Amino acid sequence: LRERIGLYASTPEYRPMLKMHGWDNKFSDFIGLAREGKWEEIGNHISDKMLEEYCVVGTPDDVVKKLAERFGGVTQRVQLDDEWFEDMSDPDIRDLVANIKKID
Repeated sequence: LRERIGLYASTPEYRPMLKMHGWDNKFSDFIGLAREGKWEEIGNHISDKMLEEYCVVGTPDDVVKKLAERFGGVTQRVQLDDEWFEDMSDPDIRDLVANIKKID
């Protein structure tokens, strides 16, 4: 996820999002690393604070709670990254999706 955020953070069109959060000074670092194709390194420049701002991360229970707090009543859809499910069993994935669907 950090590398994906770094990809967006290195794109001029997304610079206002960095600025909105006070991270505009990082743009030149991101764009420089992107131009060099250093995606893993760019991910290392994404702080935990940035990750939490742009993503919902945590255990399945944490994710459901955080989604409800941040987006309950505001959105009708969320995108779940399939990489996130790598260590989850099919029943656990079904439970997670069912719990997310219960969010108002």
